[in-house]
Amino acid sequence: MNDKNNNLTDTVNVMFHASSLTDKTVSYAKVQRNTALSGNIATEILKNNKVFDRETLLYVAGLYRNAVLSLLESGKAVEVLELGTLYLKPKKGMNLQSPTLEDVPEMTLAFTPSELAVSSVKNVSAGAEVSNRTEPHIERLYNVSDRVEGNLLSAGGTVRIKGQKLKVAGESDDTGLFFAPCDSDGSYNNDMSDWLQVKPNELVDNSASSILFNLPHSVSSGSYRLILRTAYGSGSRLNKTVRCGVYDAVVTVA
Repeated sequence: MNDKNNNLTDTVNVMFHASSLTDKTVSYAKVQRNTALSGNIATEILKNNKVFDRETLLYVAGLYRNAVLSLLESGKAVEVLELGTLYLKPKKGMNLQSPTLEDVPEMTLAFTPSELAVSSVKNVSAGAEVSNRTEPHIERLYNVSDRVEGNLLSAGGTVRIKGQKLKVAGESDDTGLFFAPCDSDGSYNNDMSDWLQVKPNELVDNSASSILFNLPHSVSSGSYRLILRTAYGSGSRLNKTVRCGVYDAVVTVA
């Protein structure tokens, strides 16, 4: 058994979603998984039990796993450590009036938790909300030329942006990374008429969490708001609408 560990937290994080299956105002919460692996379980056991060493625990766990897999391979349902039952079921239904054995789809696994397992989580409560952000969010800037994090950039230098949902995508001319000239208080024109664009094909690195680019010569010394407009959804999916994220601080180019 592999001695794998995850960095676990003691907080149950949830993300709120609006339901699209009804016209009513209905939302649901989804728990962000905080998964304990075999190494985490071994550590938990050894907190209060010094009879076994870690290697022995993992070896026995491997034997148990192999026995469960052997039973599943022979078509058995398996009760797992009084926590619930793994059982086989066809992967999908059959659109037939009188199916035969040959029509039964390939098998997959399902799991039914035991009352013991279910009762163990009855007193667990949500501890934090995870933002269900849909618009791009610029978190911080790096002046790569000077190797400094902050809002002071070097004219003609290289910049890296870190954040969420940053990837610039879309065929519209109004998608890209923009420097909008602004006043000292951060005010700028919303009509995009004086915005200076870094086009998608000018980005050296363009991912959801990081963008690397060289400041174009058109972005001269001055104060700007950094604005990212993209139709990026997730993976290779594009949104129908362009979403906009504005960095929350004034950026100075010198």
